[in-house]
Amino acid sequence: MPFTVNERPEALVWIKESDGRPIDRASLFSICDTPMPRTFFLSEDLRMGSTVSMSTYIYASEQDIAEAGSDYLLLRVDGAACRNHKTDSRVELWSKNGALLATSNQIGFFR
Repeated sequence: MPFTVNERPEALVWIKESDGRPIDRASLFSICDTPMPRTFFLSEDLRMGSTVSMSTYIYASEQDIAEAGSDYLLLRVDGAACRNHKTDSRVELWSKNGALLATSNQIGFFR
């Protein structure tokens, strides 16, 4: 559902690497960037979008990463606003056993 019809964009999604490889710190960072409202989340019209600010913190220890392996992770995304050509999002990435692996905050502009 496009963000423009949601009062407050929220989502919980089970996610994993499509090629089956185990996660690492680089993939945790990449996964945290995926929820930034891309053009296809806003409406069916083509729009340009860009990230203005992004901060990501990886809480996962080497043991947490090894235990998560190539299994599914829970991606929780919440946004306070997506209007007036601006958006924000907060991301939490959890392992299947309940460990918080990473968090991220992002602000973006779109047209």
